[in-house]
Amino acid sequence: MPKSVSFVPVDYYPSAAEQRVAGEPGDFIEVAAYRMLTKILNASLAAAASGNPWAFGGHSAGGAAVYRCMDYLASLIKDPVASAKAISSEGIRWLPAEEGLELSELLTRLAGQPPAMPIAAFSFEGSLMPCDVAGGGDDPNKGWAQEWSEAKDCPDWMEDDLHQEGSQWTWPMVKACAGCLCADCDSSPPRQLASIQRWLELPQGPRFIFVAGAKSSANQKGLFPALKSVLQSSGAPEDRLQIEVIPKCGHGMEDEAPAKVRKIIAAAFSS
Repeated sequence: MPKSVSFVPVDYYPSAAEQRVAGEPGDFIEVAAYRMLTKILNASLAAAASGNPWAFGGHSAGGAAVYRCMDYLASLIKDPVASAKAISSEGIRWLPAEEGLELSELLTRLAGQPPAMPIAAFSFEGSLMPCDVAGGGDDPNKGWAQEWSEAKDCPDWMEDDLHQEGSQWTWPMVKACAGCLCADCDSSPPRQLASIQRWLELPQGPRFIFVAGAKSSANQKGLFPALKSVLQSSGAPEDRLQIEVIPKCGHGMEDEAPAKVRKIIAAAFSS
């Protein structure tokens, strides 16, 4: 991250979502989004007191949680009292008791007022449309996400990833996450596009910044026109949507071009 920016990570770790519905993945992304929202509301309350700018974002599957948080924040702006009550109720239902209570208390601290808004929401190739979950698997009739959601056992090549030091990922978590990405991206229209449109419709709202690697151009053919169409439908000024493409870089931009990622983040804060 740029030196001027403090980084607050949102960890993925096990929850009841992986076993919530027999035979189905459970809404893994919903749990991740409520955990992210807790961090967001803490940042918002701190910003209201200090005046410091803040933003939130996610990469790949983390982008799906970002889109839902954009939806939650839009609701809290438009109808703070009713939305806080609804989000608190659902958070308590989905999260472990201690986490649900923390989210509920944060919403109570808002006292019916809309939260201080961020300067921007970032999506670093966050999963958005069917092209994001298609291809790449062993079965040509299925995308990688569907394959993973249905696979009983973890592929051998992924074992090392799951057992990295500090990782709390399990194969049931991967299956649940992949299943939720399939459901979100395959919905008609994709629910994430609706969330982005609500964000852009906020009067004088923050920017939405979508960052892509140039080597992901096959996916960009569908993503970029869809985002521009959402901007047009929202009636928002053109500068509310910012699409950044990093040259000579693929999906793993945080490893392939970290300096360029930092530059994009720093520019958002400096402006």
